[in-house]
Amino acid sequence: RGVESRLATLYEKLFVSVAEGTDQEAYEKLAYNIRTRAFFEALRRGLLNSDELEKASQDLEAWLTRDQKRFAEEEKKEGNTTTKKR
Repeated sequence: RGVESRLATLYEKLFVSVAEGTDQEAYEKLAYNIRTRAFFEALRRGLLNSDELEKASQDLEAWLTRDQKRFAEEEKKEGNTTTKKR
């Protein structure tokens, strides 16, 4: 709930004019993904920059590589344990 609350606050700050409570509300909920709109708006306002995105991408790739390796090792251990029990 904490994350949802923070996101709602962020959306309110980024989108001063929203269609909530108007005739356009149903259409905008269908046509626009609010997370995509928030990302675009943050880029447009300069709140995010390409250097930050590149660094975040590299961090994500490094984490995924480590996590995949850890997962494979755990699977291998579980496979060995299962084989030994039989």
